[in-house]
Amino acid sequence: METKLAQEAPAPCKVESTWMTLERRIRSDGRDVVIEQQVDLKRPFVTRAEYRSKDFKRLQDETKRCFHRAGVLIEPMKRTLSSHSG
Repeated sequence: METKLAQEAPAPCKVESTWMTLERRIRSDGRDVVIEQQVDLKRPFVTRAEYRSKDFKRLQDETKRCFHRAGVLIEPMKRTLSSHSG
């Protein structure tokens, strides 16, 4: 069944910080919906002071919004069901 991407929430997003760059995209390639997520670590270690900082808290919030609170709506391109005779 052919599908199309009807709506994506939230829109494709990219979060950049001094620690990492995060990116998420959703696309339809005709039959499937493809979710691409990429994480590039700039600094793999976070100090305790950095972890408790406002900047790191903001990064955590943006990351959750981007990756964990996402939904995808798809709809069939054809409204008929395939039939099988056998």
